[in-house]
Amino acid sequence: MDNYYKVLKIDNFSEKKQVRASYLSLIKEYHPDKFRGDKTFAEKRSAEINRAYGTLKKEIKKNLYDEKLKIELEKAKEKKEEEITKQEEVIETTLEKVTLVEGLWLSLILLFTGGIILLLIIAFMGAN
Repeated sequence: MDNYYKVLKIDNFSEKKQVRASYLSLIKEYHPDKFRGDKTFAEKRSAEINRAYGTLKKEIKKNLYDEKLKIELEKAKEKKEEEITKQEEVIETTLEKVTLVEGLWLSLILLFTGGIILLLIIAFMGAN
């Protein structure tokens, strides 16, 4: 779903007065006859601006669009929260694995150094 507020470069759920002011400013800027750049781009941009304004200028359409946008934004927020939860789970699992590996290394080091100390004690006792 296109965010018509973003098309008009205004905050979501802006008032009709802001919608109109932004529309007038943008349509002047991107009017194909006045745009000093790619005319195809200007035509596409003008069409987007007109489509957005066509919906947001009428109270009934704006209200319906705003309700649909709220639902879409909520879905996007939930999806982002799910992704964050998954990332946290991956981090936690990785941390557990790193902790396990560190523990194994420490055990090996202690085992190795313990063996060396034992050999030294045996050698020392054998020398006496």
